[in-house]
Amino acid sequence: MASIPHELLQTFNSSLIASQVAGQGTDTPSASKELDALMESREFRAILLAVQTLSAAEGLSLSEASLSVIRAFRKLDQAWNTLLIQEGIEKLRCSGISLN
Repeated sequence: MASIPHELLQTFNSSLIASQVAGQGTDTPSASKELDALMESREFRAILLAVQTLSAAEGLSLSEASLSVIRAFRKLDQAWNTLLIQEGIEKLRCSGISLN
């Protein structure tokens, strides 16, 4: 498997974190409208292309590849959320704030 460029990994991870912050407290359209817009987006087409690529490269069905990509995104998102929470707790502790 080809090595993933460090700059791409760094940019992706930074964007993932930024998306968490950007999504906080903003007004969003109805879920149906938001889903429609997302499913028509270039970003969603890129995800589908990744699914097709994984399917072909690994000999997976499109369903298996879709689940694999989704699970990877969810695991990444959860790992970053956990890390950011841990860092926040550590900063609070260092500042002398009691967490009990």
